[in-house]
Amino acid sequence: GRTNKDILRFHSRCRELLQHNVQGIRVVGSCGLNMAYVACGRVDGYVEENCPKLWDFAPGSLLVEEAGGYVGNPDGSQPLNLMGRSVLCAATKDLALRLKDVVTEADKYLDSITKDVAAMVAGADGDSEQHAAAAADETRAA
Repeated sequence: GRTNKDILRFHSRCRELLQHNVQGIRVVGSCGLNMAYVACGRVDGYVEENCPKLWDFAPGSLLVEEAGGYVGNPDGSQPLNLMGRSVLCAATKDLALRLKDVVTEADKYLDSITKDVAAMVAGADGDSEQHAAAAADETRAA
């Protein structure tokens, strides 16, 4: 199942993508179908981690590669680790690497927020109300 951290990661990535002028985000629910959409040009890119199984993305990776697209690991490396349960694909290598950068930026943002919240809860600096107000202001500004 999905953990709270998985849900927060998804929302953080959506937020970051939308801030980079992405026209839309589709959640189809099928790794193979998402990759087929990349291969035929219906969507520009797709990334998923810790979910698909080999039989979900191996056929899709073939479709994307044969269509001239880029398939690799979410960190941008190639070849795709078929046992890694994670995939990044896009219409072009440049787009895939830009998508990887946005995802990495979103994950860093989430990590920083998570640390701030943990510090507030723990009262690590004795002034958790001030941190809570600053975090709320930062979230509103983002």
